[in-house]
Amino acid sequence: MSDPDDQLRRLLHAAKAPNTEPPETPPFGLATRVLAAVRSKSTESTARIAFAEACRQAVLWSCGLAFVALIFSLSDWQSYRELSRWPGAEMRFANSALRSHMP
Repeated sequence: MSDPDDQLRRLLHAAKAPNTEPPETPPFGLATRVLAAVRSKSTESTARIAFAEACRQAVLWSCGLAFVALIFSLSDWQSYRELSRWPGAEMRFANSALRSHMP
């Protein structure tokens, strides 16, 4: 077994060795692999973004439609309240509903 001082000396000697300069051009085919990886990732993320946008649009449209339906139901409810003050109001309300849907 070597002693710890010898191991430390060898480690420091290896660290003191001059570094080789990195090559100026990447190895053959590296750029192609990197571009392929980036394009495959961007396709997945684009699909996820499109799905999230479609879900957001669906939620907004459904909330808007529910709001419009609420407004129409409130207007019908107010007209029913006005008609229900008089006797025979049920018949009047039914007649008004029929008249509003007939040409």
